[in-house]
Amino acid sequence: MVSKGQRRLIGWLTLFLLVAPACKRENGAHPENDSNVVTVTIREPTALDPAFLQGANDFQVAGQLFDSLYRLDPKTGDALPSLAKSEDVSPDGLTWTFHLNPERTYADGSPVLARHFVHAWKRILDPATGSPGADALAFLSGGKECVGTDSCDPNIAALDDRTLQIGLESPQPFLRHMLASPRLAPLPSDFNGSKAKAAEIPDRVVSGPYRLHSWTPNAEAHLTVNRNNPRGKEAFFDTVSLRFTQSEDSAMTWWRSKESDIVVGLVPLNQSRELRREFSGSFVTAPRRSVFYLLINHRKPALSSPALRRLLAGALEREALVQQVLGSGQVAAFSFLPALYGNSGFRPEKCSGWDASPPPDDLSLEVLSNASDTLTLILEFLEQNLTHNAQLGATLRFLEWNTFLSTVRKGDFDLARMSFTGGADPLDFFDNFVSSHPNNMGHYENPRYDAAVAKARQATSRTQRLEAMQEAHQLLCDDVAAIPVYFSSQVYLVRNDLVKSFFPDPEGQFDLTTLRPAEKH
Repeated sequence: MVSKGQRRLIGWLTLFLLVAPACKRENGAHPENDSNVVTVTIREPTALDPAFLQGANDFQVAGQLFDSLYRLDPKTGDALPSLAKSEDVSPDGLTWTFHLNPERTYADGSPVLARHFVHAWKRILDPATGSPGADALAFLSGGKECVGTDSCDPNIAALDDRTLQIGLESPQPFLRHMLASPRLAPLPSDFNGSKAKAAEIPDRVVSGPYRLHSWTPNAEAHLTVNRNNPRGKEAFFDTVSLRFTQSEDSAMTWWRSKESDIVVGLVPLNQSRELRREFSGSFVTAPRRSVFYLLINHRKPALSSPALRRLLAGALEREALVQQVLGSGQVAAFSFLPALYGNSGFRPEKCSGWDASPPPDDLSLEVLSNASDTLTLILEFLEQNLTHNAQLGATLRFLEWNTFLSTVRKGDFDLARMSFTGGADPLDFFDNFVSSHPNNMGHYENPRYDAAVAKARQATSRTQRLEAMQEAHQLLCDDVAAIPVYFSSQVYLVRNDLVKSFFPDPEGQFDLTTLRPAEKH
């Protein structure tokens, strides 16, 4: 029989065992058997290998696994040193020398070396790799020649184990921000994994705050904290459980049953008003540097007329779409770039001359999209605009994402929905319409436009750069290179006590290491 004193002792021991893990976590320790987990519902990434990142979900997860020379401050968006400790810049701004932080390692404890950047970046640029992100290194001297050619010699070198030097094609005012991407993370020289199979992301290549513990295709993945990473040491959650689904209904079921702490990209916008009321403390919207367009296939003879393209652009009721249909912070787009670029000095003027002139007789166009409940809602609204306001036939075709993307790249469409997201440099958006760029899936071509973008990249003064971008933007408006519909916002559902530590950036990404319950701030 247990005495009253023994019961009291057992009670105190039980209380101590329950409290002790939290005390250890406050001090930065992470016991192996800790079950402190945050669950994120998200669409399954198609790639984790930095060379093959493409979609927003790829970058969201890879951003937890891979650090690069810099990282973005979650609150301010400033580029902060990460794997780089410092840098030297030549007077003409064309030569950058990075001094790596000697204390930084991969998750297995091996050192991050300058030659690992050389290997990773040349691997991306190698045509044999087939990386969709090769253009992300076009800023290197010799980098452009790597895109679409069989050989090139990019200006990147390891001067010693801790010193990396690169030469630029032209001055890059946003270079530090560009180098904060997980795309440009270092990789050991013997790593040549193919398109991102989870099994090919071992600890020896992981430099970010989390490492990949397990991956079950079409179901889930688990990330565990990387204790060799400075941010990993500060992370409150030791484990991140990723639940994969393509269904907004499934995401909402998991959220309502409290099986998810965060829902990303799967909040049904047609329910946004109801969800905002029901989960007022958890409904989070954030503006994004992202634009929803209808791409125009410029190789279709029926769409070769600028007058017809202006008719299509003028037929869309953008304000009604964002206010009455979406209602989650989106902004009607009457220019090709979002207002979030105001800090760069570039403020695109509103496109003009888009009006509903008489259409050609018996013209019918198909609008292609990937399938989702929200996209169905948007595209049905736009279909009605084209039918009633432009007085032409319009039909919709929905495909699974990979099939949709492949179909668009093959040019098998009239109009296709597409979202482009840009980094800190406005030229990220302009590049999508350069004739040779892989994202120019509408095959828009204007030599004057290409020259204006090239001029902006080569500009040695801020004034010249802004003037060239204004010229390029006016050409996009005049030619109706595509049809901007709205500037996006990202909608999330976030557990109430995590909201104050949740900081999505303008590209829709967020740092899992900042998350902590309100009482732990």
